[in-house]
Amino acid sequence: MSSKLTRREFLRDSGFLAAAVALVSCTPTPGPEPTSPPAEGAATSAPEVAEPTEVPAAPPADEPVALRLTYWDAWSQEQYEKEVETYRETHPNVTVAIEMTSYGEYSPKLTAAMAGGVPPDIIAVINAFVTVLGANGSLLPLQPYVEGDNFDLSDYLEGNLKEGSWMGDLLAIPMTADAVWWFYLKDVFEEEGLETPYELWKDGRWNWDTYLDLAAKLTKGEGMDKQWGTENLTPNNDFWFNPQVWANGGNLYDCEYTKCLLNEEEAVQAFEFYYAAREYAPGPEDAEAGSMQSGRVMMFGTFEQRNTLFMGQVPFEWSCAPPPASPNTGEIMFCGDCVGWSMPTIGKHPDQAWEFMKFLQTPESLMRLFYAVASPPPRVSMFDTPAIFEEHPNYGLDPQIAWEITQARMANFRNMPKMSNYAETRTAMSETMSLVWVDTMDLHEGIEKVTQDWDDLLQDAVIDPDEGCHGKFCCS
Repeated sequence: MSSKLTRREFLRDSGFLAAAVALVSCTPTPGPEPTSPPAEGAATSAPEVAEPTEVPAAPPADEPVALRLTYWDAWSQEQYEKEVETYRETHPNVTVAIEMTSYGEYSPKLTAAMAGGVPPDIIAVINAFVTVLGANGSLLPLQPYVEGDNFDLSDYLEGNLKEGSWMGDLLAIPMTADAVWWFYLKDVFEEEGLETPYELWKDGRWNWDTYLDLAAKLTKGEGMDKQWGTENLTPNNDFWFNPQVWANGGNLYDCEYTKCLLNEEEAVQAFEFYYAAREYAPGPEDAEAGSMQSGRVMMFGTFEQRNTLFMGQVPFEWSCAPPPASPNTGEIMFCGDCVGWSMPTIGKHPDQAWEFMKFLQTPESLMRLFYAVASPPPRVSMFDTPAIFEEHPNYGLDPQIAWEITQARMANFRNMPKMSNYAETRTAMSETMSLVWVDTMDLHEGIEKVTQDWDDLLQDAVIDPDEGCHGKFCCS
């Protein structure tokens, strides 16, 4: 493994940046999309980033300053503009233009702006952005600002801060933290007289075995009356699949990132669980009828913001549980998902940008954003009690259940690998497992192929092994 990106490698891995944004679920969704990394896609090229220049001196305090903030959840623009209005009550000389761009266009537009030397002052980033731009030196380290203002980071989970870090430098401040929860049709479970995933979880029996048992019982009917017990679980969806490997005591790579471990028993069992669920899931021909919002799929994973975004959009009542536990360890794991705010190294107004970023981190701003656009706050103290859910004006899940799952999520999660070519590993997984899932390749043959492909990609990867993790299954 190399430790520094060459220009050619950066251009290649900027494609990874684009891929991480463009990876979208093939399932149609009701209304706006939540703030979450997408599921799968293909890399595209991106322009090179301009070399960092000297940070300009801050203008006088009363001189007009025009900031630009860019993000991809266009449906949240109105609330961010309201936050700007509130900020300007105490900072009348500062304006902030909120620039929203779709997932698919976000990376090319951002990297083009950075290559041209005119980036936004504040940019939203996920793990993939930090990996590529951090390795290239294109994001401004935030620790000097944190220390200079005595900004308290103790209210943020260490694992969430690690997701926005590269080689020990803090490059992003979390602005939301969420995960994939397991949704189920509560009304159907009541009609069938079945124990729910939540009830099984509270009783210590929510695991792969009970999941498959429920999926079998809930799969019935024909034609337009057909219902499926589960969504089509595939290893391609890493936010769903990777936690199953971890919960079973397995790993994607060894802790030193010298080899892939997907062909070891703990990981193989996770593949076998997903493969067994195919029998009770919609097939490729059922893409529309078997979408999660159709009311015909009884259990499925999706990001927790759906508890707000589903309101008034779906024809069923739902509830939630954590991902099913491994029957071998009895443990659950979530995949970390912590979008953050960063500043480009060549930004024009870093001091003023930092001040607005701090404003967006206040509990008051985070609460308004949570209520308006379903972005769960990253501050741990805001979840000391279920009150944050009880007071939400449009939350579709029992507040106590939401709070309990949130507590479980904060105690048991692991972030994606911080690898310069992680998008290529996802592509390798998708290409091979797509063949397995249509029965043109044996499952175990496919696992061996993916393992070899990932081993090959490991040789060219730039890696920060300190990925961030909470819970039992972390590299020490």
